[in-house]
Amino acid sequence: MKYLFTLIAVGITTALFSQTSEIITVKAGQKISDVYKEIYRYPQFTAGRVYFVNGDVSAAKLNYNLITETMLFVNQKGDTLAIADETAVKFITIEKDSFYYDNGYLEFVDGNKSVRLAIKQRIKFSDKKKIGAFGMPTSTVRTESDDTFLGDRRFNFLVAEDLIFKKETEFYLSQGSNNFVVLNKKNLLKIFPRNKENIEAFLKEKNINLQAAKDVEMLIQYLGKLS
Repeated sequence: MKYLFTLIAVGITTALFSQTSEIITVKAGQKISDVYKEIYRYPQFTAGRVYFVNGDVSAAKLNYNLITETMLFVNQKGDTLAIADETAVKFITIEKDSFYYDNGYLEFVDGNKSVRLAIKQRIKFSDKKKIGAFGMPTSTVRTESDDTFLGDRRFNFLVAEDLIFKKETEFYLSQGSNNFVVLNKKNLLKIFPRNKENIEAFLKEKNINLQAAKDVEMLIQYLGKLS
């Protein structure tokens, strides 16, 4: 019996699979907003729709902030606000992209009614660098206080020292509902119990790293051929 899993590699957005980890630096004297294209999913707020669990639909210009991990919209007054009750969201569409909320926003990549693949993209504060002897930047130890500014969504203040951020991409699977689980070996075999031996052999033969974009793409191609 062929599994209802027909993911096609060419249908997966190349940009989403470009890399799973990326370093972003905000230089001293810059604003975090100066790297706008890096901290938002889209280069500008884009027309989209929010579909709620109760059946309501709202149209607005939307964008996703990868630092605060919030979906933002522009209201009729021109103010930028975050969606208040995220648990009331069924899904969101922005252009051709779709997002689900399941303990955080997950961007749909491909799949069907039985199995779906999604990603979670986020930017985490990693380190800060002060200017030390001879004018060279030196890495400092991270403290809890370093995270406080991440709760500030204004991002329009000049930073006094280099700030280092890490952009990460994590893969998720869902089987016919919004209950997404992290893509790992345990969850993968749980979704495909009848093909356990074949999948284990494939993972071992190809040395698949489920956190590496290229390997995930290879795995998706393989799963689409299972019968």
